Amino acid sequence: MIELTQLDGTQFSLNEHLIEVVLNIPETKVLLTNGKYYLVQESRSEVDRRVLEYERKVYNWHSAGKTGDSRKRSSREEETS
Repeated sequence: MIELTQLDGTQFSLNEHLIEVVLNIPETKVLLTNGKYYLVQESRSEVDRRVLEYERKVYNWHSAGKTGDSRKRSSREEETS
C-alpha cells in the first residue's frame, strides 16, 4: 500500500495494484481498475516513485526468503536453489 494525500489534506493508504492510470489534469487523478478515482496532491511522478519504492520493498522482502514459510531449508535444498 502507498500513502497519498487527498486535495483536502486527508492522508490515506491505497493498494497500488488497483491503479490503472495516473493523470495530471492539472491536479493528479489516480484512476483505479474498479472505475473509482482519487484526486491527490502528489504529482504523477511522485505516485510512480512511491509505487516503485513499495514494490522494491516487497521484492527485497521476498528475495530475502521472508515468504512466510517458517520451515528451515536443508543445506541440500539451498544448494539446488
